[in-house]
Amino acid sequence: MAQYVGYLMAAAGPLLLGILHDSTGSWTLPLVVLVALGAARAAAGTAQGATAWCAVRHADEAVRSALPPQHDDSPT
Repeated sequence: MAQYVGYLMAAAGPLLLGILHDSTGSWTLPLVVLVALGAARAAAGTAQGATAWCAVRHADEAVRSALPPQHDDSPT
């Protein structure tokens, strides 16, 4: 279902930007819309990546705290 929605949005993008270009007579507004959408996606991806990284880091700390301490028995 998600793939269907993604393809539907991707197919509608050029059509909607073309309509926006025809209604304004310029490429300025369609390009501003593209930049704004790209910035929003980048911000959302960065926020999601930070959340996932924190979850991995906390899980790693929990596993390490559950393990017995390791001693360095190598000769010096």
